[in-house]
Amino acid sequence: MKTIILIMLISTTSCFSLQFEFEGWTTVFDCKDIDNDNDMDIVIGSHVLGSATYPAATIMRNDGDCGFSLEYIYHPCGFGRYNNRNFLQDVNNNNFVDIVSISAIDVELVLRVDNNDSGVFNNFTEVIPDSIFMPSSHAFSFGDWDGDGYVEAFFVNYATDTLFWSYFPNDGNGNFIPFEENHYNCYARIESVDFDNDGFDEIINYGYYGFKIFSYPDATNPVTEINWEFINGILNFADFDNDGDIDICRSFFDDDADILYFSIFENLGNFTFIEHESTLEGGNLIYMLDWDRILAKDINGDDLVDLAYFQGVFYNNGDYEFQELELLPINCGPIDLWGCFDFVDINGDTTLDFLTSYTNNAMEGFLEIWFQDSNGNFLEEPPVGITNDELIITSDELNNYPNPFNISTTIHFSIEESGFVELNIYNIKGRLVKQLANKTMEGGVHDVIWDGKDSSGNSASSGLYLYKMVVDNRVIDMKKCLLLK
Repeated sequence: MKTIILIMLISTTSCFSLQFEFEGWTTVFDCKDIDNDNDMDIVIGSHVLGSATYPAATIMRNDGDCGFSLEYIYHPCGFGRYNNRNFLQDVNNNNFVDIVSISAIDVELVLRVDNNDSGVFNNFTEVIPDSIFMPSSHAFSFGDWDGDGYVEAFFVNYATDTLFWSYFPNDGNGNFIPFEENHYNCYARIESVDFDNDGFDEIINYGYYGFKIFSYPDATNPVTEINWEFINGILNFADFDNDGDIDICRSFFDDDADILYFSIFENLGNFTFIEHESTLEGGNLIYMLDWDRILAKDINGDDLVDLAYFQGVFYNNGDYEFQELELLPINCGPIDLWGCFDFVDINGDTTLDFLTSYTNNAMEGFLEIWFQDSNGNFLEEPPVGITNDELIITSDELNNYPNPFNISTTIHFSIEESGFVELNIYNIKGRLVKQLANKTMEGGVHDVIWDGKDSSGNSASSGLYLYKMVVDNRVIDMKKCLLLK
């Protein structure tokens, strides 16, 4: 039986977070609305070795209030690999995202699609192109290279010690057709970006020492290849100047100095780029996640793409000017192995929350969620609609046991004298879940049981909840409890 532990962390860095703990190598995740209920769900991809009893994917369905139900997808082979933050794709155009991964038995490559049928993953398809082993999860990606409106898959692989990339066209029904054409002497990473806004994605193939752009051939021209050599760099692609085309950010990690550098290359059109002189220094690092050294995203909601890595953010001031590094108040556990991070609005308040997954040397996997408020600050408490302006703390402590709980919990409190008592359960958005007491009570000790259900009698989802006690219209206390399923 798989063990899942949900832990609430309140750290000394004044941040609020949720932590999910898993067995095995928790490596990457992707966040999209998998059931089209207008909230962001999470799918965790894992390297799974040695046993088919481990899940190769964990689906975390968001109930809209940051309560998550967990499901598992098992691969019948040795392990599953997933592209970083980019493996939820609608491959069959049914408006539901599917899960695309690579599996392998021995050295036989398998491209697997777990099909999403109206929010339910109940079948899968597999393509076996050749007996070639995929080296790593960042070596495949998705895009529309031929401009037909269907998602295609792109791969980098080894063949007799030589790297080559290939692509799988999509037949329009979500079925990938393997290995159209091979392009040898390439770099280790691959992505797709429409640099010239013509509706056709370019294939971006790059590594530490170079960068290539491949455009889709037309009726008379073969594949166009553009080469750009540089020394060291990890690339990210975004419109940094809001001019409607995609620019390039190159990051370079100096292993000797333990410093991360950034520079921006402006897209001038016709596949021409100019480097801006402003180079940002990332400062000394505590943790460095190899797969995600930089992230380009509008973190603070000002319509300018910022630069972030695991510990901090360079906020964009416009005109390729960035603020100095602002450290994030994040205090995760020891990250010894695989890991990645992203900023995603998980609680639906229009601000981006911070998510990170990682694995330590004990082979324990984690996913952590750190919530932001509407001002871009990480909070000590979750952003709820409950105020404590009249909070009066008495010597009689309000608490519940057990906490965390699975089926029910007993809320214990005492009042000094008779009074009208209201005891309510709220979710972390401040919405009323259930009223447990709304009556006059005698002075003394009281116990009230919450059965983990809402006011309609439905079981509440796993997650963090608040219970608040009001006596004679005066807020006495408010505490947190954790429901685990």
